[in-house]
Amino acid sequence: MQEDKIQEALIEHLYRNAYGVVISNVTISLGIIYVLYGSVPTDWLVPWAVAVYALIAARVLAARRFWKHPRTPASLRRWAWTAAGFSWVSGLLWGSLTWIGYVPDQPHLFAFIVAILAGLVSGTIPSMSAFPPALIGSILATTLPVAARFTTMPGAVGDAYLFLLACLIAINIYYGRIAYRMLHEMIRLRLENVGLIGHLQEERDRAQTADRAKTRFLAAASHDLRQPIHALGLLISTLSVLGRRGDVPSGEARSLASSAKAIVGNLSGLLNALLDISKLDAGVVTVTREDVDLGELFRNLRDEFAASARAKGLNWRVVDTSVHVDTDPMMLKRILDNLLTNAFRYTSSGSVMLGCRRRGAMVEVQVWDSGLGIPEDQKAAIFEEFVQLNNPARDKAQGLGLGLAIVRRTAELLGHPLKLVSTPGRGSMFSVMLPSAHGAAPVLPVNSATRVETVASLMIVDDERDVLDAWWACSPWRGTGSMPGNPPRRSRPLTAKPPGWGQHPLT
Repeated sequence: MQEDKIQEALIEHLYRNAYGVVISNVTISLGIIYVLYGSVPTDWLVPWAVAVYALIAARVLAARRFWKHPRTPASLRRWAWTAAGFSWVSGLLWGSLTWIGYVPDQPHLFAFIVAILAGLVSGTIPSMSAFPPALIGSILATTLPVAARFTTMPGAVGDAYLFLLACLIAINIYYGRIAYRMLHEMIRLRLENVGLIGHLQEERDRAQTADRAKTRFLAAASHDLRQPIHALGLLISTLSVLGRRGDVPSGEARSLASSAKAIVGNLSGLLNALLDISKLDAGVVTVTREDVDLGELFRNLRDEFAASARAKGLNWRVVDTSVHVDTDPMMLKRILDNLLTNAFRYTSSGSVMLGCRRRGAMVEVQVWDSGLGIPEDQKAAIFEEFVQLNNPARDKAQGLGLGLAIVRRTAELLGHPLKLVSTPGRGSMFSVMLPSAHGAAPVLPVNSATRVETVASLMIVDDERDVLDAWWACSPWRGTGSMPGNPPRRSRPLTAKPPGWGQHPLT
């Protein structure tokens, strides 16, 4: 592909120099006619001049047609050989001057013509080196008639001229080859620079787009974080006012605690989602691929979403499968959790279905719903952060708008292509393509007669005193002042803790 572009640039360079060749031919031919007129028979000089100017006109017309017409690789080769043909005919015309302008009793005219032709041969290097056949053909077409004339000259003069002519041909072909290589390399570097500039511009545009997206992301996140924090502050202020008035009624305390718990739950969910996205963007999430039994995962998801299906009266169907895939089980479950949560959230009647299909060496896991559907022009936008098509008021009960953003990032990290097919008013189908595993993992036998008793211990480890205080305030042992396994102690105030609690950062 790059070589085709280089060849196109070389041939364009050839035709770009054609105008310079035309100008030099016109001026030099006028000087030749002026010098030879009166010394050379006009029967030879006039036809030569007419042929030269006719060829010049043809070259001008060809160059104009070249720049006006579209070019293909095949047409470029034809144009290159056309330019080569013009250069060969021009060389023959100029070489024939050694026969037309040869006057035995005026050797200075012949020397003048030979000097002009030597200059023309050397001048073909910058103008014709873009296409070596044109360069070599022009040099040979110009010098062969001259060499033929030198063979007719008697004595050592003709031999000297032939030797010098051979040196001129060899030197010009050698430097023409060097010029072609340099021109080829220069065009290649120029094209590479153009490609690098285009790539840098794409990266710049991508960085600017990412920066704008990050700004929108932070604006939406700060808005969604500010609201629950503000509401939580109001609840705490209300609880403080009630506390100053005396004992807080149990009904009001339960109501405030329930509201605070709901707000903290929403805030925790938002923070966890933001942290998930940040970790995925930062590339610090480690992928652990293994053989995953889709059948077992589907059964777990069937039980997990059964309550949601019953609450909304939806037909919840999971197609059983025995397929195994090669992926990260936790990340795959997170993807399907988010897709199914969206499916149930935006489906008010009908059904939701989870299944998979084999696609050669791949397995396509599909989530179908009969919900609202997604317009064609919004299919890309729904995978952005905080985008919810049917939640303009940003109702937290309808989610945070981060689920599909996490799905997209997780799928990209795993290298699993996502697919979306949707029709507004008829529902949607989200799918993720997974590589099929070679075989099922072996099942280890379980001896039901063997009974193993285990003893579990709970250790709370934290280096934040506020967290430790909260744990102690919520613990069932706060009134006794004793830890599990210790004898009960005398009751302590709410804030009293066992000796040594919180003294060590890993208590």
